[in-house]
Amino acid sequence: MNNETMKYSLSAGLMLSCLLASCGHVITRGDTYQGASSVGINGAAVSSSVKPNGGKGGASFSAMIYFAGVGKVDGPFLWRIQAEGKPGVHESMTVHRAKVLTSLTKREEWFPTQWLGKPVEFEHYKKEPEKSYASFQFPGELEVYPEKDGEITVLAEVSVLANGRSEKKIAKFQLAPAKANDSEFIFIPAEIFQPKDPRGWKW
Repeated sequence: MNNETMKYSLSAGLMLSCLLASCGHVITRGDTYQGASSVGINGAAVSSSVKPNGGKGGASFSAMIYFAGVGKVDGPFLWRIQAEGKPGVHESMTVHRAKVLTSLTKREEWFPTQWLGKPVEFEHYKKEPEKSYASFQFPGELEVYPEKDGEITVLAEVSVLANGRSEKKIAKFQLAPAKANDSEFIFIPAEIFQPKDPRGWKW
């Protein structure tokens, strides 16, 4: 088999697989923040994390077409407080107050309390039957930028209800700037039909 025939065969195989299902390869690079270490509240591990929602996209797709590209990520960010607990033990998590401080630009701001205070139930995850998760994603975006703002500190007053008893604590999460360098292969039917992941982000 010569090189030209091999190239054709590889291309034909790729096209055939993508006629059967949409798929793609996405590489993301840029500035983000590392997730913070968890804090124990009423037996649950509570943490905070962000997901880049800005930057420049470099890939797109349509049905039944393979796609590939590179995207540069940056702030602003989606932002959440999440907790890992145990099924049948942990019932709900509530974020009562939250404040963000930036180390370089010295900004600090409380999140509006009218969007807080509602309990989020722990959800069972079929892939990890011994664990349950609760996640509160803040409305809107967190306007911070790693290169400009540096490390950020999240102060959050959080309560966790477990076995009918509630415990409240002010948790401190420090998120350090980091470089994103992720490569992901996406198979669309698997993404659509896989069990709901309570750890997932809401867009």
